[in-house]
Amino acid sequence: MPSISVVLNLVIRLSVISSFLFCNAFFLKTVATEPLLPKTFPYLTTENLIFLFPTKLLAAINNLSEQSFVAPYRFMGEQALSVISLVINQQLTDYYLEYPCHSNTDKRWFLMRAVPFEHASKRFIVISHINITERKIAEQQVQELARIDGLTQIANRRHFDDFYKQEWSRCARLKHPLSLAMIDLDNFKSLNDNFGHLVGDICLKEVAKLLPDYTRRPGDLCARYGGEEFVLVLGNTQSHQAQKLMTRFMATLNTIQLPELAGHPLTVSIGLATIYPNSSDDAMLLIEMADSALYQAKEAGRNQLVVADNIEPLNIEKCP
Repeated sequence: MPSISVVLNLVIRLSVISSFLFCNAFFLKTVATEPLLPKTFPYLTTENLIFLFPTKLLAAINNLSEQSFVAPYRFMGEQALSVISLVINQQLTDYYLEYPCHSNTDKRWFLMRAVPFEHASKRFIVISHINITERKIAEQQVQELARIDGLTQIANRRHFDDFYKQEWSRCARLKHPLSLAMIDLDNFKSLNDNFGHLVGDICLKEVAKLLPDYTRRPGDLCARYGGEEFVLVLGNTQSHQAQKLMTRFMATLNTIQLPELAGHPLTVSIGLATIYPNSSDDAMLLIEMADSALYQAKEAGRNQLVVADNIEPLNIEKCP
């Protein structure tokens, strides 16, 4: 197996050094100055030369132990190697793979490209690693914008639909309770008619500004459901816990005095429901329960919280 110096010389002669230095100049600098790098690098040889996921070097770059760093990449590397073998055997023209290379402080992605290269009547497989972090970050930003409501800057209905299905499935699998609150701004049509739509928008923003304080866990989400309605998903949350959160939210909202409303109170009606999801149940059940409770709150005079009947989990111990 060739030494690192031989490998570098070959890479330079093949004029692929610019693409090979996938972590900028750090690779070359480290190879030249770091005596602790392993003598056997993770590459293989047939008549070809292949570099594949130098995990010891990536671990050094990210200030992580090799053991903690290699595990997630080893499986990816094994998968990549199986496909690269097809390129070596000329069963596949080329191969591209995007993979993460994150550290504790930075997120980075690279594109590994395996392509054939003819030199001096010999066939090589050149593997280059190209930094695509800027592109990946831009893609994530676009995806994030597609999930955000433009006016209130919280999750939109599409994001809610996707998140709710995932949380329903998660709670069903773990046998956790799932609470959902439907929130409606009281007399919103009158607010728009009396004060104008711009003031109505301000009211929506004020409510949306408070909601993230009550959905801080990974299993929680606040979203604009549509019009003047908002929805809160509270994973692994019992009914009494959700009631405390919503009561606190309403109390906080009642302290807000918007000068644009000229003393008119800003209040909401809330319908709250809790259920232990079952994979055989329709996920719309909980939404319908919360929506029904919201209707009751509005019929009862608004500015109040109505809790739907809570469905308790099946007592497995009592089952035959």
